[in-house]
Amino acid sequence: MGEEILIADIQRVFTPSDEKRHIGFEFEVKRQYKYLKINYAYSPKDFTDDARSAELLFDCAQKSLVDVGGIHFKNALPFKNLLTLSVDSPSMTLGCAHRHDNDIEIMIGAASSCGFLPARIETGVWTAVVSTHCVLSVVTARITVRGGI
Repeated sequence: MGEEILIADIQRVFTPSDEKRHIGFEFEVKRQYKYLKINYAYSPKDFTDDARSAELLFDCAQKSLVDVGGIHFKNALPFKNLLTLSVDSPSMTLGCAHRHDNDIEIMIGAASSCGFLPARIETGVWTAVVSTHCVLSVVTARITVRGGI
């Protein structure tokens, strides 16, 4: 790969009140590139509050009408935060990385990463969409977008 130019560096803090939402972050591609390289990371992945985890597990079990007497909640720990990423070009949705890793690299171009369509890098406004499937704690996320020339 050749030289890369930084297009966007987006940072956001998510809280449990952001859970179960799709939050878009726009960035502008002002010129043609061979590819886009998108790095997405969030932290922490693990939720380490065992007391709160036990409460959540027992609440869930009771709502599901499961007998909580035999649950060994330590086997279910640690619970995990899960925030995934989708990417939209100016003209279409290109795909999603609904992976459990909390630090990923996505390539968009003639040979895109698994889960993403091959695409010409169009000029215009693109959107990186974070889907907040599970946010159990304060989570810091960062999306960087670089264009390959």
